[in-house]
Amino acid sequence: MKKFFIISIVLVIVIWVLGVLYILFENNNSTYARLYSYANKHSEMKISDITNFEWDSAYIDHQHYGNGEYIKQKYNLECNLKTLETDYSFRILFFKNDKMIKEEKFNYEQLYFEGDFDKFDNNTIFSVSFEKDIEKENPTLVLALK
Repeated sequence: MKKFFIISIVLVIVIWVLGVLYILFENNNSTYARLYSYANKHSEMKISDITNFEWDSAYIDHQHYGNGEYIKQKYNLECNLKTLETDYSFRILFFKNDKMIKEEKFNYEQLYFEGDFDKFDNNTIFSVSFEKDIEKENPTLVLALK
């Protein structure tokens, strides 16, 4: 019985450590982390310079709690999307040859696109700025069409 208890405790600790390492790795390797790091060193950028996958067009879905129907109908996109979870979340849908290859979710406290657009391509240049808020640890990354 004592041996089973010790093995259970060790197993729980190993799973917890692996979970923490996974979360740290995912956060440091995320598109947002790469965007933020690149933006800290540049005044303008192409998102395609920091993504680790190839794409030719991207669509911004701002429909809170939505399943992407508006953006899918507007641009005749074929993809399956889950509902966005919060008022503060949005997603970028990356496509290559009219096929969705990646969905990246963000929140407006992390990243904000300035201007009235919801589509861009891999050659689009954005100007970079940051919006500071004393209540947030990191300033919001603001990208505007150049």
